[in-house]
Amino acid sequence: MKRLMATRRRVFVLGAVTALAIVVAAFFGYSAIAAPSQSYTGCLKAGQLTGIVIDGAGQTPTCPKPGVLISWSQTGPPGQTGATGATGPNGNNGATGATGPTGPNGNDGANGATGATGETGPQGDTGPPGTNAATQVVGRVNFDGSINAGTGFTVTHPATGEYDIHFPLTTFSFPVNMQVTAVSGLATPYTALQQTGTELIAKVFMTFNNAAFDSNFQFLATQD
Repeated sequence: MKRLMATRRRVFVLGAVTALAIVVAAFFGYSAIAAPSQSYTGCLKAGQLTGIVIDGAGQTPTCPKPGVLISWSQTGPPGQTGATGATGPNGNNGATGATGPTGPNGNDGANGATGATGETGPQGDTGPPGTNAATQVVGRVNFDGSINAGTGFTVTHPATGEYDIHFPLTTFSFPVNMQVTAVSGLATPYTALQQTGTELIAKVFMTFNNAAFDSNFQFLATQD
């Protein structure tokens, strides 16, 4: 029986609190709009709410049984955190920052590959004639008057021990320096020069024991 009475009392209080909410909404509607943060305390008895104190302004009312002292506020408890909103649009680009200081010089790069060979350039103009350029002709003559080596001259052998070396005047003009050497080392040479209208002739005479002697020889003819 006691358990049944306690259950009924709880139901009564719960109903009274619900009725209280309706009464407070009716009598204090203006306060809810004007001051949503206010709190209230009052005595609930037989469905009637008495001794209401707002924000503790006044003495807390006495509430003899079977009354119940209750408190409430205009503002309810905080709600749950809402869902994350959609991403907003991108903001405008910021202003260009100031130019930073110049960095240090970098290391030298590696040597590049060798480039392709360029085309041959055009031939240059002929330079002026050189100065003090000596003209020389070197030759080697066999004992019978045939040429063994050398160019730019011809040889005749008119007699024993006599050889005529012919140079065109485009190569030499009088006088010419002649150096003649007998290849065998036995003969003794000497020379004489003769110029005609078309050529310069160096006459070479070879002797052995004061007699004409055919011998191989070589010569060097130069002209400054």
